[in-house]
Amino acid sequence: MTLSITRTSIQNFALYLYFFSINIENFNLYGYGSISFFSGLIYLLAILPSIKVMSSLNNNLRYFLPIMIYFVWLVINSLINVNWYSARVFDVAFFLNIVFFFAIVNHASKDKLVLEKAFFVFSLGSIFTATLLFFGIGAEQTDEGLRAARTTFFNAGPNELAIKLVTGAIIIVSMIIQDILGLGKVRYLLALFLPLIFIAVLETGSRTALLVMPIAGLTWLFFRVVSSRYKVLALISGAIAFIAIFIPIIFFALQNQVTLDRIAITGGRGDFGEFGRFFLWAGFFNLLGENLLFGNGLSGFDLITFKYFGFLESPHNVLLEVLLYTGIVGLIIYALFIYRTVYASYRLYKDQGRLLPILLLPTIFAYSMALQALTEKICWLAFAYIVGTYLFNYFPKRINSE
Repeated sequence: MTLSITRTSIQNFALYLYFFSINIENFNLYGYGSISFFSGLIYLLAILPSIKVMSSLNNNLRYFLPIMIYFVWLVINSLINVNWYSARVFDVAFFLNIVFFFAIVNHASKDKLVLEKAFFVFSLGSIFTATLLFFGIGAEQTDEGLRAARTTFFNAGPNELAIKLVTGAIIIVSMIIQDILGLGKVRYLLALFLPLIFIAVLETGSRTALLVMPIAGLTWLFFRVVSSRYKVLALISGAIAFIAIFIPIIFFALQNQVTLDRIAITGGRGDFGEFGRFFLWAGFFNLLGENLLFGNGLSGFDLITFKYFGFLESPHNVLLEVLLYTGIVGLIIYALFIYRTVYASYRLYKDQGRLLPILLLPTIFAYSMALQALTEKICWLAFAYIVGTYLFNYFPKRINSE
């Protein structure tokens, strides 16, 4: 048996390396940069010989054009609003995510299963991270005045870490149900690692990540009902399945002290007090009146935020972020991109029965509502998977679930 090394196989491997690194992206290589930075650089170098394919414009314009127009509008708006306090006009992280999104979508045209394999590797990265946390490698404790400290990994934010781990678990469940990669019975062994990931998520104390799991179930139930001819039957059977799965999950979650502590403080000072999440949201909501129609750009946002709070802070909510940066005009453009992506995931589920495209939506939703979706890599990998699968691996044939 000979191992054939081709340009495509090298590019695929580089893509897998990038997906794997996302779970451990906060691991810094001796101060020179994160592991995801170097793996991303390796991927970009690997695809350079195929730059014509990776940068080709076709049906992807339907998705690429709105987000690119939005970015250009953001830059122009930022230039217009440059001020004495801030000259920030170009969001490098956001731009690079768009570049990776575009390249990965086109990558799917070279290998029909490459995105499925990439997210499988991402789930292996989640297993790897959860295993390290289990043995205390890279694990760090955060002191938030709780009876039980929250666990994080190489200074990663607990919410950010936990949502990635939950996403990995969701991918595993999807691949166990639908054997798109042809793993056969071997794939059932992945289920052995789900408790390990679940324990790691509980130790982070992330309420947002815990919500992603039932939201994923409700998303499946919603799409199941919408796409079914027998909606009442689909609703009843789906609801029974949802309850049967999540009652045990909730029961075991409530046995964890970190989870109990975090639930106990919900709605308290940490959320509504000074500098709490809802305090910040209320403040940013007041700032919408500065320029609701066109927004303030990056530079103007920095200035009005500093004047209001006395320091710079992110809204941690993509709706507020987009409105403050680019106003209603930008929100309409960005919403068009989101709508087309969600619709693509719906068609993949309705016409092919694919689970993963719709089950990735709660991850995007979680980052959008509570963190920073514009600059978060996992969100753009999910976008790329949905769009790339729909454009290059869509066929009106249902996939059987086992």
